[in-house]
Amino acid sequence: MNILTKYIYKESIKSFVIGMIVFTFVLVLNNLFQLMDLLINKGAGVLVVTQLITYLVMSLFTVTVPMSLLFSVLLTYGRMSEDREITALSSAGINTFRFTFQPLLLALVLSLMLSWLNLEVLPKIHSEFSRIYFTIAKKQPLMKFEEKALTKLGNYRIYINEIDNNANELRGVNIYKISPPAGNTQIIAKSGTANIAENAITFNLKDGILQATSSDDSEKLTQFAFDNYLITISLFEEQKNNAQAASTLREISSEDLLKEIKFAREHKTETARFETEYNLRWVIGFAALCLVLIGLPTGIITNRGGRTVGFALSLGIICAYYFILIGSISATERIPKLPIALVLWLPNICAFTVGLFLMIKLLKR
Repeated sequence: MNILTKYIYKESIKSFVIGMIVFTFVLVLNNLFQLMDLLINKGAGVLVVTQLITYLVMSLFTVTVPMSLLFSVLLTYGRMSEDREITALSSAGINTFRFTFQPLLLALVLSLMLSWLNLEVLPKIHSEFSRIYFTIAKKQPLMKFEEKALTKLGNYRIYINEIDNNANELRGVNIYKISPPAGNTQIIAKSGTANIAENAITFNLKDGILQATSSDDSEKLTQFAFDNYLITISLFEEQKNNAQAASTLREISSEDLLKEIKFAREHKTETARFETEYNLRWVIGFAALCLVLIGLPTGIITNRGGRTVGFALSLGIICAYYFILIGSISATERIPKLPIALVLWLPNICAFTVGLFLMIKLLKR
């Protein structure tokens, strides 16, 4: 490895580390508050929460690594261009490719690694994260609920005035069941407890009333008081919506996804969600190479190496990339006849084409 290559890698790695720290912190911040709440208020152990944070950070690698690589090349080559180092290298007769191939090679290697991570490792991480979280939930049945806040579980809306997590006690419980064909039900209790089974939560309510409207006559109200009342609510009713379904798909191994696609095609059933998930794992993996291909010539052309400029350019390019990616995903959902693989690879194709054009233009200078 010659001196020039060592110098470029040294400068790039410093910027890459800064980018990883900043981008990871920003993306983890929202979930970090929830995980700290598990530790402080919900009684989860330090080791368990640390494990969840580790899994969360690892699951973000496919986003933070491409973003940090882009920031790194923008900052490194922007500073080299601003300090006239690029001009000095060109004046010394050094071919442009000799001081630009390094980040491209690194991006290619990392893209292959990220693709492997997406295909083989992350499904296991998502599955393990869900398993640990559910284990905590079984020990802390009230973890999902917040005081004086409305919690949605399927057709149920649950409001609890006071929660004692240590004693597993509730005070001021209001449970609403919204089911238009059969009529709505409201349960109001002064106190109660909660217990979680494998896939449901059971409330043991005390000293309350139940009110139910009739499906035939909305003005007809049935009401009775109770000393004890048991109600069981499925924790997985809410998984019927698309967001939860997508979360479940992320836990399926790539091998199983391919089997599902093959099975669906043989039985002529819908394959879109499986194909989308499988292709996205490849697309996001190779985002690193495509973004670096744009960022490298952009950093040299803009001739600015400050961190503020680097972050601004990074965010601009990243926003454009993910805007196209989200649009592609939306298009495959709305128009079933579109070729899913081609549409999902569109962001990478666009980024690669623009980056290649800029690189060729740069090499000809």
